[in-house]
Formats: sequence, structure tokens, C-alpha cells
Amino acid sequence: MISINIILAGYLILYLLASLADLGIGFLNMHYLRKFGQTVPEILAADVNKEHLSKSSACCTENNRFAMVKAIVGKILFLSRISWHR
Repeated sequence: MISINIILAGYLILYLLASLADLGIGFLNMHYLRKFGQTVPEILAADVNKEHLSKSSACCTENNRFAMVKAIVGKILFLSRISWHR
């Protein structure tokens, strides 16, 4: 029979790996937006409002930053809740 502790440890490892991958993708997205968020292809330059693009890019960056902080806090609370039941 498999011990519950082994199953719990396996679950926590998978959970942490998935969480790190999710945060890594969010970080890459924020970095990409900061670097290329104001760049518009020449073919679309006439149709894109620069002011709206700037506001949209800033809003998206802030939204991603807030989502990452929220995810980290949520994961800490979840993991601390699991440790209370031991």
C-alpha cells in the first residue's frame, strides 16, 4: 500500500512545478510587453492609436503584475492550509 505522505509529497511537487511554470510564463509575458508593447507593424501603423496602445499596454502589464502577486499569495495560503491539517 502507498503511504499518504508519498502521495501528498508527489502532489505538492507537481503543484509547485505547475505554479512555477505559470509564474514564469507570466513573467515572460510582462517582459515581452515592456520590451515590445509599443511596437506596431508598419502595415497597421495608420490604424493604431498610439495613445490607446500605450494605455492598453500599461494596463495589461499592471494586470499581469497583480495577477502574479495574487497567485503567489493564494498559493502560500493554500500550502499553509495543507500544513495545518498534518
